[in-house]
Order: sequence, then structure tokens, then C-alpha cells
Amino acid sequence: MNKYDKNKQAMSLLVESSMEAPHGWDKGFEYPHELMTGEAPFKHRDNWYLYIWNTDESGKKDIAVYNFGTDIVEDYADFQAMMQGDVGNVPEA
Repeated sequence: MNKYDKNKQAMSLLVESSMEAPHGWDKGFEYPHELMTGEAPFKHRDNWYLYIWNTDESGKKDIAVYNFGTDIVEDYADFQAMMQGDVGNVPEA
């Protein structure tokens, strides 16, 4: 099992399966973003998210996370840090 699968498996514990996914989520995205095969929206802390592909200027695809609440595509590493509680919980100096 690779790092992505381990993180995905751990996060699956956080999914609230009783909630309906956002309407129209499966309609796709515009370039440089696209749906990842087999992915579905999941909910964490009252926000819906979806793993998607993000294509950079060189044409390389990488994992990104779409936040339905903010309509923003987030960096995968930043999202993972947030999920682990590392972002946003830093005391102010």
C-alpha cells in the first residue's frame, strides 16, 4: 500500500456517509483540473472535498483536493497537513 492509499484509508474513517454529496460533483472540472477515476466526495469538519488531478504548466499531473465550500483547489500536501491537524492549530506568537 503506497502513501496515498494509506492516507486515503485513514481519512475514510472521517467520512460521514449519511450525508449526500454536493449536487453535480460528477460533472467534471475545467482544465487544468479533472476528475480522478473512482473518487467520490467526502466530508470532513462540515466541508466537502474531492480528490482531483491538477495539471501544471509542464503537463505533469499531480493530486489536488477540491474544496466545495470555498470553491478552491488545494495543494495535496497542505490538505494532508490540515487533516493531521498541523495547519491552523499553530499558536500565535
